[in-house]
Amino acid sequence: MTASTTNPSDRHGSFSTQIRGGVDAPNHARSLVLSQLARHTPQTTASDVALVVSELVTNSVLHANVSACLTLTVEVVVVDDRLRISVIDPGSRLEPRIVPHDPERIGGIGLFFVNELSEAWGVARDGTGGTRVWCDILLDRPGSSELRVVDSESAGVVPS
Repeated sequence: MTASTTNPSDRHGSFSTQIRGGVDAPNHARSLVLSQLARHTPQTTASDVALVVSELVTNSVLHANVSACLTLTVEVVVVDDRLRISVIDPGSRLEPRIVPHDPERIGGIGLFFVNELSEAWGVARDGTGGTRVWCDILLDRPGSSELRVVDSESAGVVPS
């Protein structure tokens, strides 16, 4: 599995990487995120970011059918007091959303975790079918959470 990573020199902790999809993609993305954030981010925050990235990449693999023949992009950008995490994939017809808990269903809790760990999250479409699911995680979080879904325009997300 190959990945290309770029680290903007003006923002410590910011990076963008393309990884191959498929069943190994979530673990690979999580490992890359942890290694990139290790020196610049509190350990708890880095672990939360890795979990969020793993969940978003899993959603890309499962719901946008990002197989090992395709790639997706993981971006982590330092914006003031937070990290903006984005996972960009070729997209699907499904709209990413939190689904009601069902103890009989396996899975379906990834965006619940994203919502719990982030200050805000949203979805942006690029006009060609591509999807960017993003979220913001505070670098130093107080530890409380509530439902905070916002639309992409009010969060200032620019589709790629």
